[in-house]
Amino acid sequence: MSYKIVEKKKLNDVVYLMDIEAPRVAHSAKPGQFIIVIIDEKGERMPLTIADYDKERGTVTIVFQVVGFSSKKLGKLEVGDSIKDFVGPLGQPSEFIYEDIDELKKKKIIFIAGGVGAAPVYPQVKWLFERGIKADVVQGAKSKDFVNWDRLPVALAPDDEIKGQCFSGTALCEGDKHILIYTVHNDGKEEQAVEIGDGEDYKSISKESVIRVEHLPKGFSGIDFRDPKIWKEDGVYYCVVSAKNERGLGSILLFTSNNLIDWEYKNILFENNGDYGKMWECPDFFKLNDKYILVVSVMEMHAEGREYFNGHQVLYFVGEYDKKLYRFTPTDKARTLDFGFDYYAPQSLNANERTLSVAWLHDWGNDLTPDGAKWRGPMTYQRELELKENIIYQMPAKEIKKHYANEYKTGFCLSKDNKFQDTKLNSRVARLDLDIEKIDAKECIIYLASNHRYSSFIKINFKKKTLKFSRRFSGLTKDAIDERKIDIDIKDGRLSLSVLLDRFSVEIFVNGGKEVLSSRIYTPVEANEISFIADGEVNMQVSKMDIIE
Repeated sequence: MSYKIVEKKKLNDVVYLMDIEAPRVAHSAKPGQFIIVIIDEKGERMPLTIADYDKERGTVTIVFQVVGFSSKKLGKLEVGDSIKDFVGPLGQPSEFIYEDIDELKKKKIIFIAGGVGAAPVYPQVKWLFERGIKADVVQGAKSKDFVNWDRLPVALAPDDEIKGQCFSGTALCEGDKHILIYTVHNDGKEEQAVEIGDGEDYKSISKESVIRVEHLPKGFSGIDFRDPKIWKEDGVYYCVVSAKNERGLGSILLFTSNNLIDWEYKNILFENNGDYGKMWECPDFFKLNDKYILVVSVMEMHAEGREYFNGHQVLYFVGEYDKKLYRFTPTDKARTLDFGFDYYAPQSLNANERTLSVAWLHDWGNDLTPDGAKWRGPMTYQRELELKENIIYQMPAKEIKKHYANEYKTGFCLSKDNKFQDTKLNSRVARLDLDIEKIDAKECIIYLASNHRYSSFIKINFKKKTLKFSRRFSGLTKDAIDERKIDIDIKDGRLSLSVLLDRFSVEIFVNGGKEVLSSRIYTPVEANEISFIADGEVNMQVSKMDIIE
């Protein structure tokens, strides 16, 4: 019996996807299993993960990378050609298919993959989705410029030594080696593990987690104990980890180590007194100018004024750090780091004496991903951070400038209720810089990613000194918060805006980044019109630069 190739796709120079006609295998396949391919009478046995299966079509999908003689030979076959043997399904299915569905729905499930390592992830995520169970997928990548990213093989996965799901963490570079510290979730409790590698291959430095439940002080159980942030100072490794105390509130615990294996608990760096939500996640701790910054992603935050509307909100504290007592003391109340709909779990890095930050563009409590989409939550562009009068200012990192093209500058005066549109401004992936001066108007509106059906817009109210962003008509197919209003500085009727417009996101920087709003949109890419309208006279100076790969 032979097995016909019914579809073939070249994913990149060395990676192929094939659909193989194999009804028996497709009917019996389960997530996590594999098959063995033998191309012809003289072919060797090639084990390949089942990347997908269609019981109705009777097909099985495989994804493979050309690395040797047999895979090269397989890559040369075309639609209509046949394979001699297609044996399977083999191996143990994913453990979760035997678990209680209601219990699975209570868990936070995350998959980490990269390159062809993403193939086994898809059928597992698909199986969960079909049963109403949400899961997140994180893929490894590298970049030289923060714009173009290359997928890498799987960096972390459960193994025989350290068992459990791989949750989030951070990395530290030492020479040509990467130190990864991450959370291991197992049986309801969480601990921290360390692996060392070169960007693609990583190995655990210990046969068990290195920051364990036994290290915790009294009042902490190991439930909700995650998201380590690591750094090195004066030859000592430091790590802050989020943890939930016996009151159900988040605390940031600090640990130290001389060798990455033996860690010592030092103190509660800072803790939630109940004023800021409940659990704190994804801590970031760094120095900016002469102050220390603590960033936390807060769960179950209550709105206050025009702040904290997301429920899952990123806050930052500015303060002092006592290195002897291992305690952080804020000098002011917490501030919102980003006022948009979608911004979570930012992490900083040092680059040539600058502090950069990137975050997840996703409100995980409000999944708006359209059916059939191949993405869920993108990342923000990299931002450079500055501290001015205890406020963090954020602007796009200078590396993005290398990808600016087709610069176009124009100036105009809006008149009452007359829409202004210049087709040379139209773009869907671009940076806009706007200097705005009110002459005799109460409001003006900037429309982005627009056509006859879709639009997102920025509305500025000069009298009330507010800025509103709306994505109501941006392609949302589910009920969601679609408008957000913030207070801004408008001095003498003037303000400046910088906007990063991407295919599925808008990042708005107000007055040099004093306030920032980041949000997803779901508008078809052909909607690329940019236009302006006001209820009176407004002067505009606009610069547009396309962002190209």
